[in-house]
Amino acid sequence: MISIIPALDFLRALCGRYEDSSGETTMRIWSCGYGVALDLVSKDKSVLCGVVGAFSQDVECFAHIGLPNVIRTLGRKISDSEVRLVGDDFAIEFHFSQEIGILKVEILFNGQTKGVYELLPC
Repeated sequence: MISIIPALDFLRALCGRYEDSSGETTMRIWSCGYGVALDLVSKDKSVLCGVVGAFSQDVECFAHIGLPNVIRTLGRKISDSEVRLVGDDFAIEFHFSQEIGILKVEILFNGQTKGVYELLPC
């Protein structure tokens, strides 16, 4: 039996293709079974590529972020418009929020913002 997992439902509702106003950054989110797959590319370089699935009543994400290793993050829905994934053994965070048709993806490393992407649906 599949339970309702708010963070996963939020991400599944975002499925689609997005890009910034310059067209340099694109993000694809698509269904992968009951989970979702993520692919964020900026200036022809992969920023984030991973899969998100259920983990108890929350979610976990295994992702490649340009480092030689795959990282694991755990996440949950923070509000009606935001999901946060926090590194399990690596000081990284991914914030996904949606405001008035804009998907905002923020990447933090050691608490410092390393990238903010504001993307529109294509």
